[in-house]
Amino acid sequence: KVGDNSGGTRSGNLYDWIVWDVSGAYAPGEGTALPSDLTGLPGGGPSSVKDIRSNESLSAFPNPFTSETTIAYTVETTSMTRIDVYDVTGKLVKNLFNDIQIPGSHELRFSGENMPAGMYYCRARSGNSVSVVKVLLR
Repeated sequence: KVGDNSGGTRSGNLYDWIVWDVSGAYAPGEGTALPSDLTGLPGGGPSSVKDIRSNESLSAFPNPFTSETTIAYTVETTSMTRIDVYDVTGKLVKNLFNDIQIPGSHELRFSGENMPAGMYYCRARSGNSVSVVKVLLR
């Protein structure tokens, strides 16, 4: 069935695309429009994606860790900075930092105490930059 997600049984050349972010790095509607050469619609249509920058500006050590790890990140310009940890379903499990921060390299500790072992995603958002790193709690 091809349609416009209206629940009807229309057919034609309208397609619905869903880009699922399993890392939890982006909330619905975040990002920029898909290029029109990918969608065929002016301005890219309603769908959006956002590139995850390379993790050169965000790291965790040790990783894997058993109780605590250090999250290291770089802020390029003075801006609101938020560091969050998500589980594999994309649920926010911990906010580690949420404040204005000056440029430079920064570190903070992430304690996995009282958390189940498993894979987590640490997301750093500062200004227009977003970085994500996987961390494994054993």
